[in-house]
Amino acid sequence: MWRGALVTALEEVTPGHGVTAAMLRPGLVGGFPWHSPDLEHSHLSNADAWWGELSPALQRAYIHAGALPSWPPAGFVMSTSSMAEGLMR
Repeated sequence: MWRGALVTALEEVTPGHGVTAAMLRPGLVGGFPWHSPDLEHSHLSNADAWWGELSPALQRAYIHAGALPSWPPAGFVMSTSSMAEGLMR
Protein backbone atom coordinates (compact mmCIF):
# COMPACT_ATOMS: atom_id res chain seq x y z
CA MET A 1 0.00 0.00 0.00
CA TRP A 2 2.60 2.61 1.04
CA ARG A 3 5.04 1.37 -1.55
CA GLY A 4 2.57 1.89 -4.37
CA ALA A 5 1.77 5.38 -3.13
CA LEU A 6 5.45 6.28 -3.02
CA VAL A 7 6.00 5.02 -6.57
CA THR A 8 3.01 7.08 -7.75
CA ALA A 9 4.23 10.21 -5.98
CA LEU A 10 7.75 9.80 -7.40
CA GLU A 11 6.36 9.27 -10.89
CA GLU A 12 4.76 12.72 -10.71
CA VAL A 13 8.14 14.45 -10.39
CA THR A 14 10.56 11.94 -11.93
CA PRO A 15 8.83 10.05 -14.74
CA GLY A 16 10.62 6.88 -15.79
CA HIS A 17 12.58 6.68 -12.53
CA GLY A 18 12.68 2.86 -12.52
CA VAL A 19 11.92 2.51 -8.80
CA THR A 20 9.60 -0.38 -7.99
CA ALA A 21 7.49 -1.02 -4.94
CA ALA A 22 9.73 -3.96 -4.05
CA MET A 23 12.79 -1.68 -4.03
CA LEU A 24 11.11 0.58 -1.45
CA ARG A 25 10.17 -2.19 0.99
CA PRO A 26 13.47 -2.40 2.95
CA GLY A 27 13.36 1.32 3.67
CA LEU A 28 9.89 1.10 5.17
CA VAL A 29 10.62 -1.28 8.03
CA GLY A 30 10.28 1.32 10.77
CA GLY A 31 9.58 4.89 11.69
CA PHE A 32 5.79 4.85 11.50
CA PRO A 33 3.54 5.69 14.47
CA TRP A 34 1.96 2.23 14.43
CA HIS A 35 5.39 0.70 15.04
CA SER A 36 5.27 2.14 18.55
CA PRO A 37 1.73 1.55 19.80
CA ASP A 38 2.88 1.99 23.39
CA LEU A 39 3.49 5.71 22.73
CA GLU A 40 0.79 8.34 22.56
CA HIS A 41 0.37 9.95 19.14
CA SER A 42 -2.28 12.56 19.88
CA HIS A 43 -0.01 15.21 18.37
CA LEU A 44 -0.75 13.70 14.95
CA SER A 45 -4.20 15.27 14.86
CA ASN A 46 -3.90 17.11 11.54
CA ALA A 47 -2.51 16.44 8.07
CA ASP A 48 0.62 18.56 8.49
CA ALA A 49 1.57 16.82 11.73
CA TRP A 50 0.83 13.38 10.24
CA TRP A 51 2.94 13.88 7.11
CA GLY A 52 5.66 15.61 9.12
CA GLU A 53 5.92 12.50 11.30
CA LEU A 54 5.94 10.10 8.35
CA SER A 55 8.29 12.12 6.15
CA PRO A 56 11.57 10.75 7.56
CA ALA A 57 10.46 7.14 6.99
CA LEU A 58 9.28 7.90 3.46
CA GLN A 59 12.49 9.76 2.66
CA ARG A 60 14.54 6.86 3.96
CA ALA A 61 12.65 4.47 1.66
CA TYR A 62 13.40 6.60 -1.40
CA ILE A 63 17.06 6.98 -0.52
CA HIS A 64 17.46 3.29 0.34
CA ALA A 65 15.90 2.34 -3.02
CA GLY A 66 18.47 4.51 -4.78
CA ALA A 67 15.78 6.81 -6.10
CA LEU A 68 17.42 9.86 -4.62
CA PRO A 69 20.90 10.76 -3.50
CA SER A 70 19.25 13.17 -1.09
CA TRP A 71 15.86 14.52 -0.20
CA PRO A 72 13.71 16.11 -1.56
CA PRO A 73 13.95 15.95 -5.34
CA ALA A 74 13.37 19.21 -7.15
CA GLY A 75 9.67 19.91 -7.45
CA PHE A 76 8.54 17.25 -5.00
CA VAL A 77 5.80 18.17 -2.57
CA MET A 78 4.45 15.57 -0.16
CA SER A 79 0.72 16.04 -0.35
CA THR A 80 -2.25 14.13 0.89
CA SER A 81 -3.71 14.04 -2.62
CA SER A 82 -0.67 12.41 -4.25
CA MET A 83 -0.34 9.89 -1.43
CA ALA A 84 -4.07 9.13 -1.37
CA GLU A 85 -4.06 8.52 -5.12
CA GLY A 86 -1.22 6.03 -4.74
CA LEU A 87 -2.85 4.31 -1.79
CA MET A 88 -5.99 3.65 -3.84
CA ARG A 89 -4.06 1.80 -6.57
